[in-house]
Amino acid sequence: MNKKKIIPNYIVISLISLFILFCKLVNLMIDNDLYTTQFTKPTTVYASVSQYNGDTGITVQSGPSLTFTTSNWNTYQTVTLSPAEHTDTTNSTTTIRISASAIANKDITVPESGNDSSPPTVSYIINSNAPYSYVLGENEIVPWEGNLDDGYFDLTLGDFIFQFYGIPVTTLRISTNGYITFGTEGTESTNDSIPNSNSPNAIIAPFWDDLDLSGLNGECGVYWSISGTSPNRQLVIEWRQVPSYDYGTEMYSFEVILYESTDRIKFQYLDVDSGTSHDRGALATVGIENFDGTKGVQYSFSGRILLSSSLAIEFIPTNNLFLDVPSGYWAEDYIIAIYNYGITKGCAQDDPNTPENEMRYCPEDNVTRGQMAAFIIRAKYGEDFSYTTTPYYSDVPSTHNFFKYVQKMKDDGITAVSGTYNVDSIVTREQMAAFLARAFLGME
Repeated sequence: MNKKKIIPNYIVISLISLFILFCKLVNLMIDNDLYTTQFTKPTTVYASVSQYNGDTGITVQSGPSLTFTTSNWNTYQTVTLSPAEHTDTTNSTTTIRISASAIANKDITVPESGNDSSPPTVSYIINSNAPYSYVLGENEIVPWEGNLDDGYFDLTLGDFIFQFYGIPVTTLRISTNGYITFGTEGTESTNDSIPNSNSPNAIIAPFWDDLDLSGLNGECGVYWSISGTSPNRQLVIEWRQVPSYDYGTEMYSFEVILYESTDRIKFQYLDVDSGTSHDRGALATVGIENFDGTKGVQYSFSGRILLSSSLAIEFIPTNNLFLDVPSGYWAEDYIIAIYNYGITKGCAQDDPNTPENEMRYCPEDNVTRGQMAAFIIRAKYGEDFSYTTTPYYSDVPSTHNFFKYVQKMKDDGITAVSGTYNVDSIVTREQMAAFLARAFLGME
């Protein structure tokens, strides 16, 4: 903040600079709010300035001791206040006390504003059918802090750029028990549901269970590696042939991949079937959780068997879902909602062979009759439905991308045309009204 101009006989105070001039009448200006206090003018004033009470995040950084005489009444003296960065969202106040010889203490309330940064409002969605391409880690983790049953390893990310729930992170802690955390707890073997205020928080858990690395040999263990070219690299953390505590010879292999810059997270499962009660995550927690345990996305928890070998699950931050739908875009929430419900997949898909995100929605493009068919049928049935396999229309053969949706539209009487569907033509508003009324209102 720039220094404000000083008016004679005034004290001007901002969160950065405190200007003191002792005269008979003293005005205090704090962020353009004016306060008045009265002093009796002595010959010499020795003044000290200090933080007295209130928000300790605002402190006197320099100039706490000042001397004023008859020869320097008109010389401005500066006391610098240092505001600390906070993670809270509430603006508070602090009291700055001016103590001077032969003058009663004067307290000035300084409001804190514009210094607190609101926590980012980032959330995630799950793609439970993400492209699968298992990547082997290259660097074996040794030694572990603690022990091989419940131990951890701290990994510094260096220039690898990654944010978790919108917060930049520079280090992570890898647990032997199938999770990583950006917090300080890395040995917990008893898994909780997500979200949960219990430690650990700030976790990414591909297979949080009571695992045990004791006695492993060969290539069994936990590995990590970074591949690709900045700023589109991938950090892989792989648990390779690790057993549960209960069954020391039955192994599981899985991994988590962090995608630089896009902040996506992928879980991949090479082998989660070993013939024990822990198979397929039956006793594990799978998901992610924010820094204080108030938000999270849980894929599965103890008792739900959802994992399988060769499965890939991706957690996508909603502020980075489609490249052409920026955060704050007026239709962002609607677009994310229809993606979550499987109604749209976007106009351009992510290439699993490249680390960057190519997904686009094309928000200002027109909708074709083929696309409209896909939207309506996905909204009614998802992707799993029966349909007539003999083509109804000459321009929509069985090899067409929209074939099954157009066929179902005809099966359900949502479209009434015959011969040619005009699959690539723009859908008109009147056609849209007919489609929606027939599909969702039961009209003919």
